[in-house]
Amino acid sequence: MKATSPKHLCHIFIVLLSILPLIACQPQGEAGNKSKTATQPATLKVALRVNPASYYWRDKKAVGFDYRLLQAFAKKIGMELKVVPVATVAEALERLEQKKVDIAAGALSHFSQAEKKFSVSDSYYQTDQYLIYRLSDTVPKRLNELSLVDVEISANPNHIEVLEAVHPEQKDSGWQLQKNLDSQQLVQMVDLGLVRYTLVEEHELSTVRLFYPYLRTAFKTSAQVSLVWLFDKADSDLRNKANAFFQEMKKNRQLDRLVEAHFGHLGRLSYAEKLTFVGLVERRLGRYKNIFIEAAAEYGLDWQFLACVAYQESHWNPRAVSPTGVKGMMMLTQEVSKRYGISNRYDAYQSIMGGARYLAEIIRQLPSQITEPDRSWMALIAYLVGYGHLNDAFRLTKKRGAKPNFWIDVSASLKLLEKPEWYQQSKHGKPRGGDAITYINNVRNYQYLLTWLEDSIVIEAPRPHKLEALAPSTL
Repeated sequence: MKATSPKHLCHIFIVLLSILPLIACQPQGEAGNKSKTATQPATLKVALRVNPASYYWRDKKAVGFDYRLLQAFAKKIGMELKVVPVATVAEALERLEQKKVDIAAGALSHFSQAEKKFSVSDSYYQTDQYLIYRLSDTVPKRLNELSLVDVEISANPNHIEVLEAVHPEQKDSGWQLQKNLDSQQLVQMVDLGLVRYTLVEEHELSTVRLFYPYLRTAFKTSAQVSLVWLFDKADSDLRNKANAFFQEMKKNRQLDRLVEAHFGHLGRLSYAEKLTFVGLVERRLGRYKNIFIEAAAEYGLDWQFLACVAYQESHWNPRAVSPTGVKGMMMLTQEVSKRYGISNRYDAYQSIMGGARYLAEIIRQLPSQITEPDRSWMALIAYLVGYGHLNDAFRLTKKRGAKPNFWIDVSASLKLLEKPEWYQQSKHGKPRGGDAITYINNVRNYQYLLTWLEDSIVIEAPRPHKLEALAPSTL
């Protein structure tokens, strides 16, 4: 099997990025009718950008940060969410101007002229904006030192305003405006050396950066950018409902939880770690994939989650041994092996089935108010350091006035328990809290990467028509 290269990893994502609009599309009607019958909820129609940060499909289910937020909003106001997938910010704004949708969303950055055309929500998320470049290129220091002819941006009003503020004399002529490309595609082209510089929001960059080895951030362009939803100018009622929804989500910290679930783990792996993982997916995972699928089905787990736990434990090496005496694919202890009747920890089938059963039992023992995905992550704490340390973290979280059913709060308590002033008050002493959190974030990163790799194998797509400039040799 040929070794995985940075070019190969990037190519995998090129294919995926090009087909995102295809796999996100659903049958769409015309503009939503808000006056349906009493038995059928009114439709909330949303133009939503398709990209890994906002909205895409996985295992026949819609996912993404902005999609989850919109889904919760529609449920809150008693409407049925209907997504109209769009490829660019400009397309989302066009749909709203034409009154074909009720909301334009999907990591839309606030821009100064927005209020003149639309009704604008409060900000629901703050993010930084960067100018990015390719590793081999000159490192720019600030925007006003650049020749803007080297900067290419999508038709994102916020990005246009950023450049206009720096070089008002070059308005509409200094930079290259790519009306048919989204920022995600321009990011890809920077990595390939086809574009020198572009602008991108940090949270969007974080979702794809692991696929692009040559990308570098030069500097932040300005103060933090506010992400908003846009509505028809006359629809202040829907905007007010959205603002009240954002306030509630912030107050009960469900928004923090959503942000952590989608972005909290990203950027934690080195590129070498990512490359090693991709190589072993190609060379080793296939031998054991069906076992992971069988074990996950037997014990109610996600097979990719289970496979990534096994990778973090042993790199899918059934004969792995640690200095502490744990062995096999899932690195099971002698005690756990005896409990589940495992006669040979080096047997991949026995190890995977035993590890899955052990994880499933831990998950079942957790308090019912802990929901997924937090539930699986907390189960991994017990899997790694024992249920006693997890209970200590629960108790400390309550003592701090935080939420013991939120991963973001329990993981913070686990870190605190490494300090003497905290673990000396606990029942089970000092845990390996930092190690456990790193382990769990690695599993989350590997699962995210495996999702895209699996899609690249299953789905075959034509060459992206918007990237015809890419010569075959560059892929």
